[in-house]
Amino acid sequence: MDTDGRRSGGGRGRRGLRWTALGLAAVLVGAAGAGFLYYEHLNDNIQQAALDLGDHKAAALAPNAAGQTPLNPDPPADVSAFRFLAEA
Repeated sequence: MDTDGRRSGGGRGRRGLRWTALGLAAVLVGAAGAGFLYYEHLNDNIQQAALDLGDHKAAALAPNAAGQTPLNPDPPADVSAFRFLAEA
C-alpha cells in the first residue's frame, strides 16, 4: 500500500494480462523465426540451370514498325505462339 491508501502495482488482472501479452509476444517471435528458417530451407532448394533449347535455335525477332524489340532477347523454342510479333 502507498501512503495515500492505494495499492501499488497492478492487481491480479493486470498481472495476468502482462503474462498473456508476454506469452503471445514469445509465440509471435517463435513463429516468425520458424517461418524464416522454413523460407531459407525452401530457398536453398532452388537451383539454376543453363537454358537448353536443344537443336532448335530460336530466330531473332525483327523490330516492328515503331522500332520496338522484345525485352527478352532469347524467345522460347516454340516461337509459333509469338508469330504475331513478326507479322506486325
